[in-house]
Amino acid sequence: MNNNVYLDPVAMSNNIKNLCESRNITATKLHNALGDVSVQGCHKWLRGDGSIPSLDNLVRIAHYLDVSLDELVAITRY
Repeated sequence: MNNNVYLDPVAMSNNIKNLCESRNITATKLHNALGDVSVQGCHKWLRGDGSIPSLDNLVRIAHYLDVSLDELVAITRY
């Protein structure tokens, strides 16, 4: 079994972007749902360029999008 894994920040950022787009969730809506995150921070996450939220915000985003953390986080095996 291959135990070498890493988080792919660009893929993770794209996952967040695609999940939000499929639900018509804008950076402003995400900001309003999370409360203590700036709109600019949410815009960064939704660009799909590798900007990723902290672990606690990933958990909150997964809950808001009604997906598992596994669905949100991109894990690559090599």
